[in-house]
Amino acid sequence: IFINYLKNSEQSQRIREGCNIVIGTPGRMKDFLEKGVIDASEAQFLVLDEADRMLDQGFGPDIREINAYLPPKDTGKRTTALFSATFETAIQSAAQDYLRPNYIFVAIGIIGGANTAVTQQFEQLQKREKFNRTVEICKQNQGKRTLIFVATKIFADSLGSMLVGDGIKATTIHGDRQQRDREQAINDLKVCV
Repeated sequence: IFINYLKNSEQSQRIREGCNIVIGTPGRMKDFLEKGVIDASEAQFLVLDEADRMLDQGFGPDIREINAYLPPKDTGKRTTALFSATFETAIQSAAQDYLRPNYIFVAIGIIGGANTAVTQQFEQLQKREKFNRTVEICKQNQGKRTLIFVATKIFADSLGSMLVGDGIKATTIHGDRQQRDREQAINDLKVCV
């Protein structure tokens, strides 16, 4: 159950009906555990996606509280999986609280290193300059696949619409789009150029 996409009462009802997997934000999970909506005493897996961000950006206390509702890490009754694109040393140390002493660390590439096939450039702009500069960059790179990361879903949709309106082939992908639309966006990226 993706609890964050349902209304509060629907979330509780769906969970009480029974499920094998619950996916949600740390705050919502903590709330449901505290209220007894979720019984995690027999949970076999704890999965943290974007674990570095969760542990680094203030979710550590919530995750520690969630962890207290789960079988202890040393019993062998629970597997913990932490996923992250980056995993700095300080965050690896914080992650030890959730992992068994003999955990397995799998890394692809250099931790914290950039992919050499990706060109990175940083420009500091005023808010009003961003759209025009984005259009310039896209036009300069016409014929090349370009990924643009933005902070919000609303801005992703706005920017996508503005780029298309400016004659640039563009599409968006984010969590508010239906799965089939996200898959179409990925396919569009393959043929967008």
